[in-house]
Amino acid sequence: MAKFIVKFDLDFFSNTSEIDSAIEDSLLTKDSELTFPGTYVLDGPDNGMDGLIGVLMHERMDTVVNVSMQDYSTVHLDILNHNYEVGVTFTPQYTGAGQEVYLVDTGIDTSHPEFSGATVNNFFSNFDGDFADVAGHGTAVGSLIVGQNVGSAPNATLHNVKLFNAPQGEITIGEIILAFDAILAHHNTTPTKVKVVCMPWVMAQNNFIDSKISEMNEGNMVVVVAAGNDGVDVNTLSPAGVDQAITVGAMNAEYAVAPFTNAPFSSSGTYNCNFGAQLDIFALGVDVTYANLQGTYDTGSGTSFSSGIVAGAAAQYVEKFSSATAPSIKDSMLAEGHTRGVAMLAFDETSGVDYTSIYKSVATVDVQGFVPFAGLQSGRIATLQLNESANIDIQLNADATNVAPLEFAPLPDWINYDYDAGVLQIDASIDPALSPGVYIFAMKGEVGDDMTVEEYSVGVYTESADELDDASSYYYDLDTESYDEVVNYQVAPK
Repeated sequence: MAKFIVKFDLDFFSNTSEIDSAIEDSLLTKDSELTFPGTYVLDGPDNGMDGLIGVLMHERMDTVVNVSMQDYSTVHLDILNHNYEVGVTFTPQYTGAGQEVYLVDTGIDTSHPEFSGATVNNFFSNFDGDFADVAGHGTAVGSLIVGQNVGSAPNATLHNVKLFNAPQGEITIGEIILAFDAILAHHNTTPTKVKVVCMPWVMAQNNFIDSKISEMNEGNMVVVVAAGNDGVDVNTLSPAGVDQAITVGAMNAEYAVAPFTNAPFSSSGTYNCNFGAQLDIFALGVDVTYANLQGTYDTGSGTSFSSGIVAGAAAQYVEKFSSATAPSIKDSMLAEGHTRGVAMLAFDETSGVDYTSIYKSVATVDVQGFVPFAGLQSGRIATLQLNESANIDIQLNADATNVAPLEFAPLPDWINYDYDAGVLQIDASIDPALSPGVYIFAMKGEVGDDMTVEEYSVGVYTESADELDDASSYYYDLDTESYDEVVNYQVAPK
């Protein structure tokens, strides 16, 4: 006998009673219904799936997959603020207060002094209530999220989801899905409140795993994942290749994305940050200080560390934009750091790795005393059909001066800025040659001594907004009066 985890096509059935009838007419019986819509655990013979109708996808619960964790200075905190000056004291405006982060990892050693004063909830364990960390990976990443000295969101609540007992090894699909389902069920008690899920590990690409991560995002959860360290395309991996997740790469303190050596929690050797179109954002992942199992600190390198830092940053964004949705939080995080990423990120061309398709953004957060020139958050501000128009108030600060488009991310001729009203006037009917796509521009302004940049985008489609799901992003080139695809930009290495 076998157990199967089955996702039924909800467009095929009118109601759950029809799903129950389909199960009754098959070789299988219902074991349980999961929180994920249309998802069931079914019992039956090895050939039980034969003849079961309306199935979107399925996996045997006992299918084994290999999982790998991607392997004290506080420079990683300094690098997050808007000064981008190594050595600047990290004084964040937001600390994740009132926010919740789920860490799916190897458990957490809460006795470490780094967690003294932190809020850690032992939420779910794959090991009969054992939440302790014997591998060190969960403690390390957890310290970078809510650690009181090295954490980027020290006032957030960290939910300890112990799924693994070693930094790499085998686990079943069923065990992973049940942990995800527990997270979703807990989240659904307050579904309108955005929460963050950190998954600092990779496995071979699996459609069922990826679909559940997408559903978590659709359910208002920001899923932050590690890109991995093996110099391969993240599209070949789960969860790194999921479009809806925030996939995090590693950089050093000089913004160089390059091979790094001696990543912790794995055998010695040389590692490259993974690449690909799903790679979204970079944070420090080289010589990062983290809490170890000896009650002290170590330094190490890897995209797991980067993903922990970004998960904490995401909690700050959720605190800042309390009424935002999970997808808009991702848009804002990527947009806030994109101008900086385009200008600063450098890539190692000798590694033979293709970085040209990634979205070049770096993790940023607000620091104390920071006053933006506009209240409208970075990210997608409008989605319009080709013949539509809209006026968008950027919520200009009364003390803002020198407000203007950024020189290398200018306004196209179908977007104007009304300097008196502080309103962007968008008319997608002016240029009939516009291709479906996301058009990016940036505005800058000063408040006191602080000059800040907000990067905005407008999605334009011809018949359906679905056209934008896989559409390219563009900057407007004033010199040629044409559009340059974002993916074609490549900075020179240092």
